[in-house]
Amino acid sequence: MFGSGALRRAVSRVPRLSASGIWRQLVSASLILVLSLLPLVHAKPLAAKRKILFIASYHVEKGEWTAGIKAGIEGVLSRRADVSLELFNMDTRLSKSDAEKEAAALRAKQVIERVKPDVVITSDDNAAKFLILPYFKNADLPFVFCGVNWDASVYGLPYRNTTGMIEIQLIDKIVDYLSPLARGGRLAALRGDTLTNRKEQQHFERHLGRSMSTAYVENIRQWREAFVSLQRDADILILGSLRALDLEGVAMAEIEAFAREHTRIPTASYDAFMNRVALLTLSTLPREQGEWAAGKALEILDGTPPNLIPVVSNRKAKIFLNMTLSKILGIRMPMELIEISHLVDGREP
Repeated sequence: MFGSGALRRAVSRVPRLSASGIWRQLVSASLILVLSLLPLVHAKPLAAKRKILFIASYHVEKGEWTAGIKAGIEGVLSRRADVSLELFNMDTRLSKSDAEKEAAALRAKQVIERVKPDVVITSDDNAAKFLILPYFKNADLPFVFCGVNWDASVYGLPYRNTTGMIEIQLIDKIVDYLSPLARGGRLAALRGDTLTNRKEQQHFERHLGRSMSTAYVENIRQWREAFVSLQRDADILILGSLRALDLEGVAMAEIEAFAREHTRIPTASYDAFMNRVALLTLSTLPREQGEWAAGKALEILDGTPPNLIPVVSNRKAKIFLNMTLSKILGIRMPMELIEISHLVDGREP
């Protein structure tokens, strides 16, 4: 046993820790613990991103319509870090034969099999007809279609695994705006010769309850000839998208100059980029299609079955008035129309 003096000497030899020393030891111990756990943290796999594949019937770099849909999709998905987007262009806008479209759809199917997306978004009719219908009708893979013109039921849509937004042109509004400015009620249409345009023209006439004198053309030479000839026997001319025909390298500025020289009656279009060619443009908004499709794709990823999401049609539009053509035609635009429109200077830049 220690005597009291020996005990005091033993205790005095035990090192005494200051408050700062105790703090340093606690910090050191905590660092050792954290570092020892790092291998376990890195060993835990990161959650895989959910995949959305956008399949465009046309090509995002060959037209404002598809590019606008893509921009709408990207704008919505950019808010979700857990979702990735991939793109495939079928590039069939100018394809004339079903064989070409079927080949493009088969390539799209192969991309789906390789990417293994959780949801597929498609735009326009060719993807619906040549991809979804033959390969993915009522399949397990969900699809959100957009830009299908007027009536998706011609492709059997919607299926158990689909929802979508129909694209409709506000043709009745176009006629309502232009009729008071025209000398009569005869309607004509000039369009590229595509499946979509022929289908859409039928809906125009059915919707209006009247027939139209229609020319379908394949290239800009035919378009110029029909542009002049159709105006001889019509009072209003509806212009389809120039993207649906072969422009043969002719610049838009040259086409705009041709329109200024040869426009004799009120003309209208429904694609924004045509606003320097036509007197009035009532343009649907591709971003609306893309934003809606992306939003519904996210709902599906979050657990909503696609067949519980109703199919809808677009509601938004933008009005352009070509004031240069208005002056050429001697037409005084109503102030109430001017106030809700974007005014375009259609003169040569």
